[in-house]
Amino acid sequence: MKVFSSPPKLSRRIKVAAAIGVFDGVHLGHMRIFRQLAETARKNNLKTLVITFSPHPDIVLRKNFSGYITTDLERQKLIRNQGVDFLWVVKFNKKIYLRPGRDFFDYISRFFDVKFLIAGGDFALGYKRDITAAVLNNRFKNYGLRVKLIKHFKKQGRKVSSSFIRSLIKNGDFKKANKFIGRNYSICGKVIRGRGFAGKVLGFPTANIDYDSKILPDAGVFFTGIEYAGRIYKGVSNVGFCPTVIPRAENKKLEVHILDFGRNIYSRELKVIFLEKARPERKFKSIEDLKRNVSKDINKACEYFSRHSI
Repeated sequence: MKVFSSPPKLSRRIKVAAAIGVFDGVHLGHMRIFRQLAETARKNNLKTLVITFSPHPDIVLRKNFSGYITTDLERQKLIRNQGVDFLWVVKFNKKIYLRPGRDFFDYISRFFDVKFLIAGGDFALGYKRDITAAVLNNRFKNYGLRVKLIKHFKKQGRKVSSSFIRSLIKNGDFKKANKFIGRNYSICGKVIRGRGFAGKVLGFPTANIDYDSKILPDAGVFFTGIEYAGRIYKGVSNVGFCPTVIPRAENKKLEVHILDFGRNIYSRELKVIFLEKARPERKFKSIEDLKRNVSKDINKACEYFSRHSI
């Protein structure tokens, strides 16, 4: 797959079937679009093109954005796995936001000869969503463009969407979120320097993870898989503010305790795989009370993993 972050330098316009969207999470609904994209391209002897945007439009427009389901690199890898030929990551800014949809599509057409556009049922493009599938069909039908609309993918009676998946992750409902994504939600990040409190005082060493711009669930304790150096370990993770230890903390932390593990992994990269919420975060009366409850959390994690595989 060829990846472009600026206008592609091509010797000629390439005939393609295309899909346009943010595709955060590359969830089951997106996968349906990509399958139709591949099938359409194969039947019509075309290449496949996916056009996406970075950063997320909600960040640029200062909307309430709770975080990414997939980072740019994760999204790129997942799209690559679908056998896409070209990925064009357009830098989203106010100029792009204010651009009429017709102008944007004309701009794309300077580089690629789009014969088919595969889109979800609510597809629209441009400032104030000014260009719809019907408008595209009418404007470009003389050039051989056809728009194929894909019905919304529903699971358990709900439309699968990135915004709904984010709300599930925020609420810690990973059973449902993972079904809608089509895989377990995970966060990859480096182990960063912490206070060392958990290991020295509580006797349960934890790794503090730099979660970057990924979405975190609301504060709580979670059963998690921990992938390190090609192997997956069992773990219990805390997301929150450590209120018993740091009464007025402002920033959320992601800390993981790996069961039956004693290696030094500072500055190494881990993948935290979220499986199920164990309990909300609580402020305990004393450090001893905290220590007893952390021990209970670890015992519950052991019980959980005796019944569930990662």
